[in-house]
Amino acid sequence: MTMKKESHKMCDITNMKEDKVELDTILEGLKDELPEFVAAAVAGSDGLTISTLAKDSSVDMSMVGAEFASIVSMVSKAGREINAGKLHSSIFSTENYHILTSQIGETPFFQIVCLKSDGNIGKARYLMGKVEARIKEAIL
Repeated sequence: MTMKKESHKMCDITNMKEDKVELDTILEGLKDELPEFVAAAVAGSDGLTISTLAKDSSVDMSMVGAEFASIVSMVSKAGREINAGKLHSSIFSTENYHILTSQIGETPFFQIVCLKSDGNIGKARYLMGKVEARIKEAIL
């Protein structure tokens, strides 16, 4: 029996640099479209970020990616426990921020956008959906 090996484009060193530039460009576009933008990242379910952008240097999106990978995993598990179906996105609202996550299709990657607490969540969700295909193309 042969095993199917699944690989992601980001694992191919020859494509990595141009794909990273594309992901950085996508995150810059989100920043430009959202006045209340704080930070954004594309991360894997393992918590490792493959692209990050933060307006505020005190926001460590690599750490946020790691923590939210764990949170998304726990929420997904809880959803399966109650037969809620697959988790597509989540929103966490705190005193200072709205933190949105969105799965990138059927891949093990997700995007994270952090807005100031007065940020427009609807616009952020719309824009995250709009760039999903571009992110998927860059990582697969």
